[in-house]
Amino acid sequence: MRVTISQWGNSLGVRFPIDYVRDAKLNPGDEIEFNPQPDNTVNLVPIPKKGNRQKLLKALAKIAKRKPSGPDIAHNFRHGDRY
Repeated sequence: MRVTISQWGNSLGVRFPIDYVRDAKLNPGDEIEFNPQPDNTVNLVPIPKKGNRQKLLKALAKIAKRKPSGPDIAHNFRHGDRY
């Protein structure tokens, strides 16, 4: 894919074609890590949103609350019937 570098104020910018944006599931405001390579190429890696991690942690906490608490499985294996 070929794109053109544009001047935006004192910075340079690149516009991504909509097909790439849709495939990569990018949205305005998303962050991308820019990694220049020794061979004069650039890798762009989308950075996951922090909000998604917070949602995941909340969901995991809900699951942990629903999980019934009971005796330690390893303890039962070591000291209980094995078969």
